[in-house]
Amino acid sequence: VYEIRDLRLESPYDVSACSGTSRWLRLGSGSCPSSTTFADTMTKTTFVTALSESLDTNLLVRDITLQGTNCTADENTIGAQVEADGECFQHVHPDLHNVYDFPLW
Repeated sequence: VYEIRDLRLESPYDVSACSGTSRWLRLGSGSCPSSTTFADTMTKTTFVTALSESLDTNLLVRDITLQGTNCTADENTIGAQVEADGECFQHVHPDLHNVYDFPLW
């Protein structure tokens, strides 16, 4: 069993978290070390709401799906850090912490 780590948000994965499904890494409780400055407050609110209301129970990462509404897609949303429910989350590569089983390999 192999866990995928150390993936970067480089092309073609350097896309905004404003639309589609994005993965967010839990960095820990409290404030984010490098909180992102967003183009507008609605973008931050959209991420905070989606992370707070997510039903994803994974302890390492949380996946959210946005439709692009109330979210300004710019370079600041790629790799963004945001605090939600007293925890810091960072937008990361969509395959980070995926687990694969290769029994015949």
